Amino acid sequence: MKLFEKKAKNFNSFIKLNENDDISILKRKLIEDDIISDESDVKISNDNRSKDTQNFFSNVVTGEDDKFKPKKNWEPLIKMDKEDQKVEDVYNKFNGNFDLHIATSIPGFRDVQIKVIKSIVKVFGNKKSLMYDIGGSEGGFVKAITLLSNGNIRTINVDANSDMQKSHDKNPVEGSIFAKSAFGEGFDNDGEFIEKYEPSDKADIVHESMTFQFISDTRDDKIKEVFDKYIKPDGLFISEEKFSHENEKQWKANEDMKDKKYKSKYYDDNQISIKREVVLTGMKSNQITYNEYKKILSGYFKFIGEYYDGGNSKGIAASNDKNKLDLFIKNVGDTSSEFSEKNIKVQD
Repeated sequence: MKLFEKKAKNFNSFIKLNENDDISILKRKLIEDDIISDESDVKISNDNRSKDTQNFFSNVVTGEDDKFKPKKNWEPLIKMDKEDQKVEDVYNKFNGNFDLHIATSIPGFRDVQIKVIKSIVKVFGNKKSLMYDIGGSEGGFVKAITLLSNGNIRTINVDANSDMQKSHDKNPVEGSIFAKSAFGEGFDNDGEFIEKYEPSDKADIVHESMTFQFISDTRDDKIKEVFDKYIKPDGLFISEEKFSHENEKQWKANEDMKDKKYKSKYYDDNQISIKREVVLTGMKSNQITYNEYKKILSGYFKFIGEYYDGGNSKGIAASNDKNKLDLFIKNVGDTSSEFSEKNIKVQD
């Protein structure tokens, strides 16, 4: 399926067509019906798959399904200093089922989130700032940032899931809000249309974590949306993604290492298998390679740096302000572990 956007004066809507439908006939019909003024008003984009994993997200955050529950609580993988421990104490006040699920599924992810919170507060917390978190789930990450910055960093969690919103709103923080909206384009979720979020202000920080890969396999359109509508010219973009790989053997070695030595501490073999089918099957087709992502980012930002390597999951930051980028990465510190790709050998 392809997705076609028709633009009228006061609304955006979408038409789904089969691959063999005649696009030119559609365009002429829209012009005749005075829905669009000319053919350039029709834009082709990849089919939005945002709705495909909403039930999975809801099952995890509500705790309804035991197959997604870890058998033990999360334990740190990367060394934490005293500052990190203070951040963790605040972060833990807001963590929910979904945060725990991610922490026990991706090696080093929770550890790095704690260090990223610390770094954001250090770099931006001494003045009034704005931050968007795209697909911020339960909101513990941004609420900790707002609280630790004494309210100086106002945060907006842009997420489409109602159960995430309920979890977010159970433990509110003044200055941190949940915007139930879709990123990039709206989508129908079992009869409920989730409207696209339209930022009213550009932000100093934009964070995206594993969200783009649940929407579609394109990235340039998403980075353009961030660059054009979300972020200030000198702002900092922070992104954690799971990537495909030019070397499939390396990708598989990274996955095997994660499953056998990390996820197995928290989930049994059956749970790992189910999670692989439910999540990975729907997500891998939307992944791009790390080098492809860096190339796309370089089309919008002058400076790019890596702050996290968890095998196939990595953290990359970008900005047109080199000083901000360098300070952010410096304050995050060393996040390497045995699960970093550089430490995983491919078996012949």
